[in-house]
Amino acid sequence: MLRQIRKLLLVIGFILFAIFLSACSENANLVDPDAIFSDKYDDELRVHFLYLNEQSEKTGESIFVQTPDGTSILIDAGIPEAGTTVVKYLDELGIDKIDYVMPSHPHIDHIGGLLSVIKNKEVGEIIEPDIPYHTQTYADYVDLVEKNDIPVQHLTAGDVFEFDNDITLEVYNPPAGFTKDDVSETMAKARAAYVNNLSHVMKLTYGEHTFLFTGDIYIEKEMELVKEFGDELASYVLVPGHHGYATSSSDAFIETVDPEYAVIPANAIFEQSIIRRLEGHGVDVYHNFLDGNILMATDGKELKIIREKEREEDE
Repeated sequence: MLRQIRKLLLVIGFILFAIFLSACSENANLVDPDAIFSDKYDDELRVHFLYLNEQSEKTGESIFVQTPDGTSILIDAGIPEAGTTVVKYLDELGIDKIDYVMPSHPHIDHIGGLLSVIKNKEVGEIIEPDIPYHTQTYADYVDLVEKNDIPVQHLTAGDVFEFDNDITLEVYNPPAGFTKDDVSETMAKARAAYVNNLSHVMKLTYGEHTFLFTGDIYIEKEMELVKEFGDELASYVLVPGHHGYATSSSDAFIETVDPEYAVIPANAIFEQSIIRRLEGHGVDVYHNFLDGNILMATDGKELKIIREKEREEDE
């Protein structure tokens, strides 16, 4: 009789453990559009991958971060036409002031939307690579920053930016000590890759979870970073470079970062091969085109992934 009771308890324990694992899995991946712009996770670190669904082939990317104490960080804002969409999302989140705006580099699909953002929201500080650039959009952006008297800070590899609750932002690119005096203006005007490879590469850390933002770096820059930093690049979540184009996301880089998840913030799937490559390394891939707005929230231990919409294969 006692042996039967023990067997029964083992079976019950196994069932409860299976239910627990299932619940954890469901909690980690939810479709809940109402929660994405709500205050449900206000006491956690929140990383919003914004869906810029404008009528354009390439709208760029925009990522909005909120720390548990309410510090806000905007990384890029898409093309100029996407700026109103970014502002609308910020309105939904109740954001009147952005503490730090961090354009990864000065290309139009990263800074263009900042024209609307700066006109509609108070900005505490700009943190950007020190790159001379000559387009009308960039000139308009610089003019707005100056007119609004927004302080600008340039970070390079080795700099560490500290926020509340032991949240840190480590910089891996541009190279340490890099300034605009090191830039060939001819190259900056003639080659998109030259500027892309000067993108800010930054790792955000909170507890057990890390997010690696890579701007538009190409494979050649990935290899330089792998050689210089190696396992320091390891991150739980990877934002693949250059909107998921095949210019980036080499096998060696993915292996070094060794992410559990990747999020491609783009309004279209530009390279199916990159999704397959990431999945081949055992990475769960999320994409704004497939998932709509995406929120990742963490208390430093558990990571929750909230998607705006079901994928066709999920329905």
